[in-house]
Amino acid sequence: MSEESHAPYLHYISLGGNGEVTKNMHVFETNDDIVVFDAGIGFPQADQLGVDVVIPDVSYLVERRSKVRAIVISHAHEDHIGALPYIVKEMTNIPIYAAKLPRGFIQAKLTEKNLLKGQPIHLIEPEKGPFKVGQFEIFPYRVNHSVPDPLGFFIKTPVGNMVFSPDFKFDWTPVDGKLFEVGKLAALAQQGVLALFSDSLGVNREGYTESEQMIQKAFEREMQDARGQVFITTMSSNISRMQQAINASVKYGRKVVPAGRSIDQNIQTAINLGYL
Repeated sequence: MSEESHAPYLHYISLGGNGEVTKNMHVFETNDDIVVFDAGIGFPQADQLGVDVVIPDVSYLVERRSKVRAIVISHAHEDHIGALPYIVKEMTNIPIYAAKLPRGFIQAKLTEKNLLKGQPIHLIEPEKGPFKVGQFEIFPYRVNHSVPDPLGFFIKTPVGNMVFSPDFKFDWTPVDGKLFEVGKLAALAQQGVLALFSDSLGVNREGYTESEQMIQKAFEREMQDARGQVFITTMSSNISRMQQAINASVKYGRKVVPAGRSIDQNIQTAINLGYL
């Protein structure tokens, strides 16, 4: 539908994340409003010497700044929140919506860049029901992932209902004890779904992904057999896996030494919020 028409329309524009694992950023645009879902960084290729991170091209949003109502975050991984400091610097005071853990990480990132003052960051609490952003009514529901507080969204728009459900899996024994709200999503879907925007790494392979609980068993097995130090690498936002590494270390009387600025920062944020 043409933008010049008075009939309602919905445009979907990917600024990153389609056909690639990183740099997730998805734009939904109606006649009067734009809502952005996620704002992640990408990582440089081997031939991109001197490049630390890759960020989405947001020139489309800058040109339509007056329509941009919010950035809604699905979860706390860097490829979904890492570009926010760059975007907030370019387009100030865009409201950000996020669940408790990603909200804490975002606040820490913006504080580090002296960008937090005056920046609205609203807490998403799925148990409290939907919230409205312009012409969009957004129903958050809990999903499972390798980091606490991941969300999917059922979105009511002027032209129909959308489901936006990025990184997820079905884990019936999640580390944080919060199950995928299958019943909630199924009930919402009874109202009809015009389009599903979904992603799940490994979905093209047969079988199923094991529970995150299995990772602690792997940690314990390695620590039990190792004669010396055990090095564990992880994304700095993978708080659940850090907790599992800590649990395994305590079980076998090992000391835990975090290494890296972002690891230290996120551990402190997680402790302050009660996730570690």
